[in-house]
Amino acid sequence: MCIVNESGEAVRLSLSFFSCKTLAGLASLLLGTADFEEIVRLAEAGDRGNVDLKIDELTAEDPLHPFGAYDGDIPLVHLGKIANASVTAAAAKREDVARSLVSLFCFNLFSTILSFASDAQVNNVYLGGSCFRHSLFRREFENARSFRLHRAGFNHHFLKVGAQVGSIGALVSANELVPNVLKFSVA
Repeated sequence: MCIVNESGEAVRLSLSFFSCKTLAGLASLLLGTADFEEIVRLAEAGDRGNVDLKIDELTAEDPLHPFGAYDGDIPLVHLGKIANASVTAAAAKREDVARSLVSLFCFNLFSTILSFASDAQVNNVYLGGSCFRHSLFRREFENARSFRLHRAGFNHHFLKVGAQVGSIGALVSANELVPNVLKFSVA
């Protein structure tokens, strides 16, 4: 992650320790594949509601629960149905687990970016890298943002660049290079 300061200089803030390689490692353990395109293909066909505990399941038991203000499709606990044994690991479909992993990745990424953007008082975040060329990752990132909308004090933009863009590539490829902008790349 880099921030562009008022003089236009890029300053590296940090690295994300939950990267696409982490996602691939988890997928290898849980799905039997680390191939990114296969993970995406599986996830696109999956329904995370089959393995995740979602907000609407919590609010169904208590309609006045404070989470009732959120979209019911948002995951409350990724892989939660497997954790509480309402779905066995053996019965869980690879596609559903893949979808949950992609969602988990995007929710964690959003939380990391939210923390850094808040600390640096950043208004605009530009996201690039191999995962965001897939619409599924963009949609799941939007889901994460909608869950924390009241606390997401930044605008985000997806760069239209290829894989392995890197932080410097994100800086170069942004349409506008404005001060107080956080550039984040996931490779």
